[in-house]
Amino acid sequence: MKILIVHNKEINYYPPVKSLVDILLDIGASVTLITYDKFSYRKEKELNSDFKLIKIEDFKKKGKIQRLLNVFLLKRKIRQCVFHLMKTHDLIWTTTDNTVSLIGRGLLNYENHIMQLMELVEDTPLLYYKVVYQLKLNKLFKTHLDKYARHAKYVVVPEFNRAHIIKAMWGLERLPVVLPNKPYYLNLSNPNTEVLRIVENLRNCGKKLILYQGVFLKERKLEEFAQAVNSLGDEYAFCIMGSDTQERKQLCEKYPEIIYVPFITPPFHLLITQIAFIGVLTYFPTADDLAGKLNVVYCAPNKIYEYAGCNIPMIGTDVLGLREPFEKYNIGVCCRDLKPETIIDAIRYVDANHDEMVKNSKAFFESVDLDCIVNSIVND
Repeated sequence: MKILIVHNKEINYYPPVKSLVDILLDIGASVTLITYDKFSYRKEKELNSDFKLIKIEDFKKKGKIQRLLNVFLLKRKIRQCVFHLMKTHDLIWTTTDNTVSLIGRGLLNYENHIMQLMELVEDTPLLYYKVVYQLKLNKLFKTHLDKYARHAKYVVVPEFNRAHIIKAMWGLERLPVVLPNKPYYLNLSNPNTEVLRIVENLRNCGKKLILYQGVFLKERKLEEFAQAVNSLGDEYAFCIMGSDTQERKQLCEKYPEIIYVPFITPPFHLLITQIAFIGVLTYFPTADDLAGKLNVVYCAPNKIYEYAGCNIPMIGTDVLGLREPFEKYNIGVCCRDLKPETIIDAIRYVDANHDEMVKNSKAFFESVDLDCIVNSIVND
């Protein structure tokens, strides 16, 4: 079977899409991936004859004057490429809402479209350019995702509650398939020397690492965790990891005890995860729209599976997407609020029950069979 995946984002920022590629290749499919790739994912897969990557960057014209043409021509070029490839492919798999917007009405010509959604959205704009948002045209010109979802062979989401919300919101005849954001491979080989140096330094720091991996935004309330870990003394260290932002710099200036690790291309960021003592997950509903708020309440982070796969117990904010697996499997603690004493109590509880939670994390990770789920989707 030949499968075309279209991902209108940077592939290296989306571990679930990388996992999807690996699953499809392992179950015997040939994969063509159209995506952005600034960290050389294509080179990583170059020895696999069943895989081909087409970079969206290559469709763009260079130069200041030519950039304006990209606004008008990029979509057409991508759509022409998809139309050509689908003459020889058995199935098209879109990975995000704005990927559906990119390809547009052509998707309605295919009975074999798999529509995956990484986030819970009600709809998405036709155009993502800054000026469109400044003029508030994004609210007028919508993609009408519900139309594509009703036509798709399957809608795929990462969490059970989201599946029911999408089904009700868009009037779907059947429930979307749940494909959790679980990493497919945890065996890491050939990391570069810089990653190995970071790992060695963290191992030698002599402290129990309380690790946050993700984006640095004020909404993530990382300062509260920094305060709590500092209050615990020298036994623990708060380690944060991800692409740099102004918020990160301000946080580390205020709390110089924080250990900062820059973004590491997946999956090698998991080498850092493996040496953590506790993983941190923070989610707060700050979006303006209802779907955005529910997206946080029913969060479906790949981090929960990454931490569990590396046998790391967790602490997190009190949202249903975390509370349910934490309580069902006893793999973490939700903080009812973010007062320093509440976070400290959570850390101490996990520390006291660490061995049991490590064992439970492994059981939680192994409870999901990605091969089985994807097989059922593509072979139906």
